[in-house]
Amino acid sequence: MKPVLFIVGAAIGHMGRSLEIARALEARASVKIHFACLSGGPRFERLLLEPDYSVTPLPVFSLADNGASSADRLEQLITELKPKLIYCDLNPLPQLLLVRFPEIPRVFLVNSYETRLGCDVTVQDLMWEQYGDEWNRLRESRGLQPVENPRSFFDTDRVLLPDPPAIIGMPAESLPPGYIPVGPCIWDPPASLPAELQDAHDLLLLSMGTTGINNLPLDAVQYIARLVGASRTIRIGSIDPGYGKHVEHYQWLPGSQVMPRCKFVLTQGGAGSTYQALRAGVPVACIPAHRNHVALAHRLLELEAGILLYQETWQQQLNETPLDLNKLQAGARKLSTQMENIDGPGNAAAAMLDLIQSNSRV
Repeated sequence: MKPVLFIVGAAIGHMGRSLEIARALEARASVKIHFACLSGGPRFERLLLEPDYSVTPLPVFSLADNGASSADRLEQLITELKPKLIYCDLNPLPQLLLVRFPEIPRVFLVNSYETRLGCDVTVQDLMWEQYGDEWNRLRESRGLQPVENPRSFFDTDRVLLPDPPAIIGMPAESLPPGYIPVGPCIWDPPASLPAELQDAHDLLLLSMGTTGINNLPLDAVQYIARLVGASRTIRIGSIDPGYGKHVEHYQWLPGSQVMPRCKFVLTQGGAGSTYQALRAGVPVACIPAHRNHVALAHRLLELEAGILLYQETWQQQLNETPLDLNKLQAGARKLSTQMENIDGPGNAAAAMLDLIQSNSRV
């Protein structure tokens, strides 16, 4: 069995879609997959990954030791496992900043708007603007070349884009070499649909993920529920915004079963919940936790499938640009048709297997 190393971030969005790809790769090839996950936080790897895979926690990058412990641990793990392929799905800054990767094929799963293809300012851009000079000095101390563009950290042997074609915004043949559109890789939690939702319809769903900390105030949620004609409001998430009895709260719900029952969905702008809603033809409002969420929201605005709302200015925004539900539903349905028959995890696994096989023939 060929060893493959998956390096993933601590957020459930990274782990969930990477888990789907790992399963798809196992179904296609004789591989032994090992996960390396950032430690800390809620430790979602215990729920998602450890039942089926070996998992190594990685120390978070710290300037206390100039990032040495995190980089050294990952380099040590690579030496121990001797993987035939390395897969990454995490913010590379600063976690991968100082890693001296050996000559092993690598792929990066990353949304297109975070790569060189995107034009919006991202989290990576902001971090590099603030710390880039210092980080390049640290790279030099480990014998690594300086970096000018932080998006270059995504440029591995294959750059797998888990987006629908309209979000990428250009045909596959026009993409840079090595960039492969694989389509959304959507994970569903192992949860059953509660009995009280079996016959539900016209829901307003708040799906804020593990990073959705900028929840709208309750009066905004109730205002939007009236605008879209929602029959009831429910919420998935781990951070309690204090809505009390006005919003039904669930820790986990099977999104693939809930989304088709929704009239409208509020997300933090993460690709997982946002694409799951759009795949069901349901428009979204993104309440961003950081700039990468804003970048996705801007693409949805252009495609008339979603809107961008900020916690502080939601009322002014909706007053200046009234919510046109019919237009947004039409845009969401158009995006949905692009995702109906796309097997994102399978496409990603096929690209990875092709890289493994190509390297074996060299």
